[in-house]
Amino acid sequence: MADRLLRLQADLLDGSYAPGPYTHFFIHEPKHRKISAATFRDRVVHHALCAIIEPRFERVFIPDSYANRVGKGSHRAIDRLQQFARRYRYVLRA
Repeated sequence: MADRLLRLQADLLDGSYAPGPYTHFFIHEPKHRKISAATFRDRVVHHALCAIIEPRFERVFIPDSYANRVGKGSHRAIDRLQQFARRYRYVLRA
């Protein structure tokens, strides 16, 4: 495992890293949809990138942006929408 991480690090540093093909499959619960899954190696790169760029984006996002953010999510977004709906006559739901 460590040797694979070192190889990945070398590939990233020398610019030879290229993402692999995605595996595609369908699931049926709770609804029918196509899933595209990256390789484990690529997911390691995704997580490393997110660890670097997420804090930078968090500083500039508005507080009422809820998608794919730690501590946010659809339930909190709905709660916030309801707060706006009680306070204002018109609400733009986007």
